[in-house]
Amino acid sequence: MKQLLKKAKKVSIYLMAITYLGCTNVENIFPTVTSGFTYTMNENTGTITFINISSEAKNYLWNFGDGETSTEINPIKTFASGTYTVTLKASNVAGASDTFQDEITLNISEKGAMVMLPITFDDDNVDYSVTVFEGSTFNIVDNPDVSGTNNKASKVGEIINSGAEFEGFFFDLGTDIDLTTNKTITMNFWADAAVDVLVKLEEGTGSAIEVSASHGGTGWEALSFDFTSSESYPRLTIFVDGPGTSPGNFYIDDIVQVGGTPPPAGECTAETTESLSAVDFNWTFLSDPSAEIISDGAGFEWVLNPDSENSVNNSCYVGKITKSGQFPYDNNQLDLDAKLDFNANAGFKVKVYSAVPGFRVLLKLEEIGNSGNFTEREVTATKTNEWEELTFPFPSSESDKYDKIVLFFDLDANNTDTYYFDDLKLYADSGGPGPGPEGNLVTNGDFETGDTSGWTTFVDADGASFAATSAEAACGNFSGNLVADFDSGTGGAVDALIKQANIGIGTVTPNTEVTISFDLRGTGGVGGVIFAELFSELAGEGVSKAEILSGGPLTPTDTWTHYSFTTTTGSDVSGGVTLQLKSSCGPVAGCLVDAYFDNVFVGLGTTGGDDCSGGGGNGGGDGGTGGGTGDGFISNGDFETGDSSPWESFTNNGLFEVTDVEAACGVFSAHLVADVDAGNGGPSFPFIKQSNIGIGTVTPNSQVTISFDLRGSSAGDGGVFIAEFFSEGSGGVSKSEILGGAPIALSDTWTRYSYTVTTGDDVSSGVTLLLKSECGPVPGCAVDAYIDNVFIDLGANGGPACEGTGTGGTGGTGGTGGTGGTGGSGTGIEFTSNGDFETGDITGWATFVDAQGASFLASNAQANGGIFSGNLVADFEAGAGGPVDAVVKQANIGVGEVTPNTQYFVSFDLYGSFTDGGVFFAEFFSELAGEGVSKAEILGGGPLFPNTTWTTYTYTVTTGSDVSGGITLQLKSSCGPVAGCVVDAYIDNVSVKLAN
Repeated sequence: MKQLLKKAKKVSIYLMAITYLGCTNVENIFPTVTSGFTYTMNENTGTITFINISSEAKNYLWNFGDGETSTEINPIKTFASGTYTVTLKASNVAGASDTFQDEITLNISEKGAMVMLPITFDDDNVDYSVTVFEGSTFNIVDNPDVSGTNNKASKVGEIINSGAEFEGFFFDLGTDIDLTTNKTITMNFWADAAVDVLVKLEEGTGSAIEVSASHGGTGWEALSFDFTSSESYPRLTIFVDGPGTSPGNFYIDDIVQVGGTPPPAGECTAETTESLSAVDFNWTFLSDPSAEIISDGAGFEWVLNPDSENSVNNSCYVGKITKSGQFPYDNNQLDLDAKLDFNANAGFKVKVYSAVPGFRVLLKLEEIGNSGNFTEREVTATKTNEWEELTFPFPSSESDKYDKIVLFFDLDANNTDTYYFDDLKLYADSGGPGPGPEGNLVTNGDFETGDTSGWTTFVDADGASFAATSAEAACGNFSGNLVADFDSGTGGAVDALIKQANIGIGTVTPNTEVTISFDLRGTGGVGGVIFAELFSELAGEGVSKAEILSGGPLTPTDTWTHYSFTTTTGSDVSGGVTLQLKSSCGPVAGCLVDAYFDNVFVGLGTTGGDDCSGGGGNGGGDGGTGGGTGDGFISNGDFETGDSSPWESFTNNGLFEVTDVEAACGVFSAHLVADVDAGNGGPSFPFIKQSNIGIGTVTPNSQVTISFDLRGSSAGDGGVFIAEFFSEGSGGVSKSEILGGAPIALSDTWTRYSYTVTTGDDVSSGVTLLLKSECGPVPGCAVDAYIDNVFIDLGANGGPACEGTGTGGTGGTGGTGGTGGTGGSGTGIEFTSNGDFETGDITGWATFVDAQGASFLASNAQANGGIFSGNLVADFEAGAGGPVDAVVKQANIGVGEVTPNTQYFVSFDLYGSFTDGGVFFAEFFSELAGEGVSKAEILGGGPLFPNTTWTTYTYTVTTGSDVSGGITLQLKSSCGPVAGCVVDAYIDNVSVKLAN
């Protein structure tokens, strides 16, 4: 293995801020970080307020010299008597840092630290002594009920009322309560019966004042006391049931002074409940959560509702988000106490408000400490300067995975706008966006009502029928049986059609992702097909988009198969969306389609409904039309020209070259080096790009896949490798995206990366891919990256790994790819033999062409590189009058080498023609050592249709749980008993390799 960096340094990669690059001008600024702080000290209490005076820093780590640390900007801490060395390390997101320290000595008075707000009862250095009166008793005890608004194990204050009037207690505070700015005092209070609590401020610069709040008697609740004075008070007095005579035990905790001016009476509804527990999460902003919020580029404030006079959200307090514009990914985060359960809950709801038109809200769920384990949903708001409730469904398969909430407003927008949110909460199935379970817009998709309620049927023709039946079910008791039977008809074509029409009105939004999934089983005779179609409906007549899911017909089998398709809605869904399922027989004698459907699902986002194993279906890509030649839209993506044409390069204090020192396959690769020490001491960020590609072929709001091979290393702090993708519009970039959402960590082995993204709403100027090695001005920082086999094309299939020069672009299922060149030798293990037929015969292939009208031979009439290809023919007229199948396979290959549940690339080139009733299939089997298979798959989910342009098809497949008998690739030309049917297919460059 060649040494990628001549300097031997420990590799350390830090996530850094990314300033989005325009397509022509680039500027990166990396300011110097300076750390520093001052402080104020209360020697009576031992409390020190630290004042952070650091500059150009984003993150802070305080070490207080007593074993405790903090990441707050300006922490407040109470110390015991002694001498402490306090250290502050300030850093930015590029990894640059500076450290400052100071020695602090405290001599606290003998009586101990005096109590001051906030009061938590947890600091051993603080004297929490109170003065009680009129029979009340006060003690410090362990929290007796860890629940509600105080769901943490901690110390609390216990109040025991004797039953006398006006009994209570007071604190004489070490620091006065100053009401000049912050006029609200909040507390957690526990009672098991409804009771009033009164807070009185005394002995101050003004007359004594008091405010009362009512407790509902449900255990721990948050109470808020809003004052109108601007005076200061050293005494805090608390009465429980003031003039009343209620005896009993009560508890108090977390007495805090917060900001905000109380709203005028009657203009809003005060919050009464709140829970930040994962079990019953309901974030109402009853109290200020600022201390719990992790802000990453987006500021958070607890503020009054900007518009409380409405029917959607008239609560008093809400959360305010102000984006810094510093990062494309400004967000706020909240850690939970446990993993979220989507068996008991169907997802989240949140109320949002902003002056930004059409703003997007992305709710991301992560696992604490493992950000790579996440799921997310994005919904576009439809109202401006109005409160609106959005719904984010999550399937049960996402249960027990995530315990962090991350909230993004207008991800990637890099703006400094303001957004408000409130009532972020879990909801159960009954509160979902549609009548079905777990966010399903479909009603009775599992047919467990035992009838067809919820479905509109069109089965009036002879030979067409639809019924709920208990004869078959993927799970549960019932499924829907959709039959088209030519022989039972009147001699014409027979269509049996069902639909759920105009669903999701007001929930689905334009140009957003939805996922459709269902289970299918049945038989499809000659001339019979099944179609699944989705329509984006206008409010009146007509549709803004119509789509055949998978790009063509589906073929039912005698085993239940789970299908899942992710697509994008049209530009107008004011009439919702319509899902249509159809069994169809052309006028072919004997045609019969007997199909069973179960667990039909339509939902927002990219996750399908559960199959019967309980797992969520994977979103499938839309069918697309492949474009370009060679590497899809990219030219010279494998750099085998030996130069950088047509790549645009910008060295920017770094190095770019095309080199033969490293290559994933072939001879050449691109070499991007960022090295601060080798430059002028400033930032180093060489990058390359292909700009404005795919004009006229790539379309708005459609799937595009980008893939490339990467190898390299990083030394020192502050180095990253970034891949960025831009949708170019007539007025500039309509959408920009960091592929993967973050920098890519380099490794010393070639790694294949593939990303499927959705283009912006304007791609009239094509798309741009930018690849960059980047170092901030940190001494010792170096990034040494090699790039190979760069690929961009339509659909959800990435380019093949190490297929050499001129790998053809791949369309989505049923689409047409670009013209491919000759495949290279590659470096991965090739499991097929004679896949290019250049032996001039069919050595290595098992054939099943004994029937009349079926043939297979090596031919020099057509070839996609080289001289020969395989010619697979099914010809009804040359047969015996029945269906004709011409089948070839590479069977039981890779025994002992292929492994279970592993990804492999399958690719081949296809050319030819077909007539009515003819199809071409590619199938992949995971073989058992004896008879049978652990998994069978139709590549692309349906038939292919050869045409007179060589098209390269590439699929990433995952093997089954048992491959003791290896794997089998089967190719088939098939004619039903349709007069005149011919499939004349040429196959070349067949390959099965381990996915890198």
